[in-house]
Formats: sequence, C-alpha cells, structure tokens
Amino acid sequence: MNNENTVFESLAMIEEKIHERLTVESLAESLHFSKYHYQRIFREAVGDSVMRYVTKRRIALAAEELAQTDNTVLEIALRYGYDSHEGFTRSFRSYMGITPTEYRKYHSFTGFPKIKKQKERCAVMYSKATDEIIRELNGLIVQAKETAEYIRTNGKSDSEAGMSKLWDYIANKTDAMSDKLTEALERVTAIEQRPDEITAMFMIVKTVEYAVFQSDTAAFQAGLTISRSNAERRDLFRPILNKLDTLSQNARIKSCNISEFFNELAALIFEDMRTAARREIQKAVETGKAVYKLLMENRELPYSYIAEGVSDITRELSFGLLEDITVEWFEDYVSRLEIITFSADLDAICTPAHKKLFDGLSAFKEQMGNAAEFFGSLSDDVVKAFDDPKRVSFTAKKNYGDKAFKENTLLFYLKGETEKLEPYLNEEQKAAFNGVFDKLRIVIRLANRFDKAYEDTVFIVEREIEKLMNEVYEEVKLKADELGERGASIGYIAEELRFCAIYRRTVKLNDTFQE
Repeated sequence: MNNENTVFESLAMIEEKIHERLTVESLAESLHFSKYHYQRIFREAVGDSVMRYVTKRRIALAAEELAQTDNTVLEIALRYGYDSHEGFTRSFRSYMGITPTEYRKYHSFTGFPKIKKQKERCAVMYSKATDEIIRELNGLIVQAKETAEYIRTNGKSDSEAGMSKLWDYIANKTDAMSDKLTEALERVTAIEQRPDEITAMFMIVKTVEYAVFQSDTAAFQAGLTISRSNAERRDLFRPILNKLDTLSQNARIKSCNISEFFNELAALIFEDMRTAARREIQKAVETGKAVYKLLMENRELPYSYIAEGVSDITRELSFGLLEDITVEWFEDYVSRLEIITFSADLDAICTPAHKKLFDGLSAFKEQMGNAAEFFGSLSDDVVKAFDDPKRVSFTAKKNYGDKAFKENTLLFYLKGETEKLEPYLNEEQKAAFNGVFDKLRIVIRLANRFDKAYEDTVFIVEREIEKLMNEVYEEVKLKADELGERGASIGYIAEELRFCAIYRRTVKLNDTFQE
C-alpha cells in the first residue's frame, strides 16, 4: 500500500474520531503498522507528529465553535478531549497565541494557522514559519485591542475635557496600531501562495515596524503629557501609562521575533531557489551533453564545429558560479544556441538523412529558455541574495539608524519641553540645555554615518556614543531635579535617554554586523 495514501486514510480516521480518545498506538494498529513506522511516514507526509496534528485539528474545530456558538469554553474543552478549562486554554494559547476567550471576542481581527496536508518540504516549512508569525501577531493584536478598550474606559475618569480628548486620541492611535497589524496578518497568508515573494515579506515586516512605532509614540506622548500634570494626576493615570508601556515593550519583542521568523523563512526560500536554479541549469547541461555525445559518435561527419559549440556552452554552464548568473547571462547562451541551431537546420535541409543528429539541439535550446525564464521570474531580492542568503537581516547601518531616529525624536521633544519652560530658565540653564542638544546631535550624526567601513573602529565609535549618551542623561536629569515639579516632563525624557544608553550597551554588536 502506498505510504502517502495510507497516511491520508488515517487523516480521515482522525477526523471521524476527533472527539474520542486517540493515541499513536491505536491509529497505527488500525492501519496494521508498527507505531514507529506509522509515526515516521506520517511526519514525512504531513510535516508534523501524529499527536501534534491531532491537537491542531481539535483546536481548529474548537475555534470554529468558539466563533459560531454560545457554548461555554469548558463545554467546548470537554467536547474535544480536554479535562479542564485550564488545560484547554494552555493548549489553545500555545497554538493560536491567544486564549479561547480572547479568540471568541476578537476572532474577526486575528488569524488562524493553516494545517497543511502535503508532503513537500518547502510547503511544510513555510507553513511552520507563517504559523509562528500568525501566533505572534494574534497576541499583539488582542493586546492592542484590550489596551484601547482599557484606555477608553479608564480615561473617562478624567474631569478635564482636554485630558479626556487626549485619552480618546491615544485609544484611537492604539486601535490604528491594531488595524496595521491586522493588515500585516492578511498578507502573511499570501506568502504560502507565493513563497518566493520576498518583497511581500519585507512589506509585512515594515507594517509591523510601523505598528511598533505607533505604539512607542503613543506611550511616550501619553507619558510626556501626563508628566506635565501635578503628582496626583500622574498617580491617577499611572495604570494607563503602565498598560501603554507594556504594549510598547511587548510590541518591540514580538517585532524582533517576527523579523527572526522571516529571516529563517527567507533563508529557506533562498535555499529552495538556489536548488531550483541548480536543477534548471543541470537539466540544460545534461541535454547539451547528450547532443554532444551523439555528434561525437558520428565524428566522421562534418559537424565537429556544432559539437564544439555545444560543448563550450555545457562546460561554461557546468562551471559557472550561481551568484554570477543573471537573466542576461542565459539570454546570451540562448542567442549562441540560436546560431548553432540555425546552422544545424541548414545542414539538415541539405542532408535530410542527418536530421536526427540535431534533434537534441531543440530540446537543449528549450531547456536554456526555461532556465532563463525561471531566473526572469525571480524577484530582484532573490537574485541578489544568491551570494548572501542573510541579506534580508537587519544591517548594522539600519540598526544604528533606528537608534539614531529614536534619539533624534527625543532631541525634538527635549527642545520642545525646554522651549515651554524657557520663562523659568536662567541663562546658565539655557546654556546647559544647548550643550545637551549639541551632544545629542553628535550622537545622531555618528550613528547615521555608521557604515561597514567603520568596522575596524566600531568599538571606539560606540564607546564615544555611549559616553555622550551618559553625559546627556546626567545633565538632563540634573536640570530636571533643579526645576523640581516644573521639570517633571524633562525628567521623563531623561529616563527615555537613559533607556537608550542602556539599550546601546546591551545590544550585541556581533549581531548588528550580519547582513
């Protein structure tokens, strides 16, 4: 019996008995297989272990009931073989990234990992990577929705109309973040339809990064605005600020995780593309060799020049480096084959009895055309990455650029707060703040100008940046303390500057050099 057919027969059995107690042993026995053999062929065909697949199917069906019925979570849990609400929730969160209750409430915004029933390695691997991304996005979308609701509910306790509008604005920004993430989630599924669409992956990462930026900005703006209020009001709205900070921190973590999953996925895609490219080239080489062999077996005939032309092309194809290959490279070979084929056609017209000797040339030219078409269908990102599969990783320049952007943003806000406080500042304090602005500009300039050419001196540059950032923090904190209650907003920015300095210290520089 065909192993793959047997596996799919067992899938039908799993569907039929999904509410019953299922074990690997019972399923293997029903197919008259050993447990070991059944597990092996199941994983080969489906890309997952037997019981993990069973769990996924139960979660998928349970999710449908959560979305479409009013049955309690416990009722649904028991129906699908779970002994408790807690056990079901753990399993559901592990697979979906959110709890059953959260899924029931927000399922129209979240995504669902798809179960693949196909044997191809790439399809299985793409599915696993996208499942991880979906889980990360689900959790972040739900957290953003919950945070927006919390802000709207608790922001109403503010008696000031202006502050009430602030909370509505921040809640709307948080909802906008959720909408951006939902948009990214919709794009994730497209990757499985066209897994070599690297550009689509970049767009998803960019969308998530923008959502993180919105979250960071909302949290910072809310904190800065509240820091201008009196101590009582700051304490009153500390829970909202904590919620926003938690969302912002979690968004950054999940954004990094999603980027890592995409890097893994991209590496897999590039390897698949390299394999496919080698396969196309090898097909052409084998066809060319067959043509050459046939012509050399009839070397008494005057066609050595054709054999030599074919041999040159196959030899160059065999020893060509994949990273040097371009569409133009193939088109050049196709043009050379056109000339060879044209000459052979004329010889065949003159001597019809020799026509069969040249039959393979058409196949060779067709294979070359197929290879050229294959390379033409690849996105620029894939072609450029043949020499460096890690090209999609964040570069050191981008890493420094992101930090420079954050510091430039803080400089902007610091200048704004200083301007608001100008009536309360003496000349010495104004001069001190101007000195801080100058130091921050130097930090930003150093970070923005960072390039791979700096690698030999990167630690010197980084130490200089860290030194300046620590000086900036100390000076801003000192001025905030001098200003007392009026300097609370300056103190808030100082802590953000301190965070930037700590972040720079904890980043592993080796990671930033990868491209």
